[in-house]
Amino acid sequence: MVATSMIQRLILLCQYPGFSRNLVGPYDNVGVIQGRIPGSSACQVFYPAALNTKNSYFLPYFRPRAIPGVAGFGGLDPEVVQFLSWKRHPCKVDAPIVEEEFPVVFFPHGLGGCMEMYTDICQQV
Repeated sequence: MVATSMIQRLILLCQYPGFSRNLVGPYDNVGVIQGRIPGSSACQVFYPAALNTKNSYFLPYFRPRAIPGVAGFGGLDPEVVQFLSWKRHPCKVDAPIVEEEFPVVFFPHGLGGCMEMYTDICQQV
């Protein structure tokens, strides 16, 4: 328990996970919608967001429900990775979408991962 607490503090002190502050694409804001495909897994939809995002909000980086699965896959105690639900998701939830055309990219996270693990990559696309 003490070791777990020390590991969590050390990881947070190193500011992990670190998200890019400057987006490389043509849009300054990225919005996200989180949901579940019926009969399948949870997913996130990232999109260029309008600059006016005052009615949007932030969620935890990792959903609390995802912690046991990620820990189990890595052979870790769930308490070791619990800190991931304390971090703030870098994209604004339900932000208004830009009023223009843009490409759509599907990014499956693959086996053993979860949708949160690739947030930084997806917000850059």
